[in-house]
Amino acid sequence: LAVAVLIRFIEVEPNSMEGAVLYAQALTHARASTKALYLLDSLAEQFPGNLEILKAQQLAAFRTRRFKQAATIDQRLQSMEQTRKQLDTAVDLLSQGETRTALFTLEQLVASQPTLYRAYLSQFRELALTRDYAAAEKVARKLAEQLPDHPLPPLLMGISLAGQGDSEAAQAEFEIAWQRAP
Repeated sequence: LAVAVLIRFIEVEPNSMEGAVLYAQALTHARASTKALYLLDSLAEQFPGNLEILKAQQLAAFRTRRFKQAATIDQRLQSMEQTRKQLDTAVDLLSQGETRTALFTLEQLVASQPTLYRAYLSQFRELALTRDYAAAEKVARKLAEQLPDHPLPPLLMGISLAGQGDSEAAQAEFEIAWQRAP
């Protein structure tokens, strides 16, 4: 019954990642783990680093006796947990007014994991709050290397350029962000 309800949900909301994950979890629990794993592998490609997908993928891999894949996913989950702890530490440091130490922690995190966008955003935010717009611009440029077609980097560039007093260049960046926005 649960699988039938989820199939209906996915028919109504075909692009719902949450619905697809729930469907895969139901398949796994209904002992259709191979089908679930196929779906989850596809979702993992579309949404890399999604915690719920990885957890469901690990369970389905284990149930289909793909122990090497399950172990690889487990290592990735542990790495993500460590990263989350480092980000939480940086946020705690920021809330305690330890901006310099927090920025150092975020810089180390970005250096070790250049695709960790949340660290870039936290770093940018703190630099902008301290009005260090030149350094914030550098962070926005690094993020632009990771997300070349995303609207966020030009938006951040626009903020940093406006903060530096270059309203014309900032306006151009805001227009780029607007064009890229879905």
